[in-house]
Amino acid sequence: MRTMTRLIGAAALVAATALVAGAADARDRGGDRAGWHHGAHGAGSARGGFGRLDVDGDGEVSLEEFENPAAARFAAMDADGDGAVTAEEMVAYAEAQETRRREARAQRMLARLDADDSGSISLDEMENRPNRGALFERLDSDDSGGLTREEMRAARELLRERARGGDD
Repeated sequence: MRTMTRLIGAAALVAATALVAGAADARDRGGDRAGWHHGAHGAGSARGGFGRLDVDGDGEVSLEEFENPAAARFAAMDADGDGAVTAEEMVAYAEAQETRRREARAQRMLARLDADDSGSISLDEMENRPNRGALFERLDSDDSGGLTREEMRAARELLRERARGGDD
């Protein structure tokens, strides 16, 4: 019985964590009443729910970030530490987040395409990408010989999930 109680408690903690991350995700996707909009996918979208909680981008979610993600994000935006966030600070925060996402995306592309590990991508490496025909066949889930709107939507979602660091 004690083991069952612990399992239920652990499950509740996991569910609460997912709820916090999901709420932060939902708020970030649409902006909140204060107008802190972070683009179509929210702050740190490439990193998923974890990234939304990891406000300072150090690869770990601190207790402060976990317990109160809004306060942690506010503190990250409040560059001068005066307890108020100006439009300039919001813009600077959003730009820093976007820069970090773009740099991470560029590093992932480089790692994926740089076949000779030169630290750069040549035209040959760029052209020698996976067979697009095989990809098309994989995306054509109903084997109709064409891609439906739903199949394209599913492909976009899969790519978004992978960009966020998903397992699929």
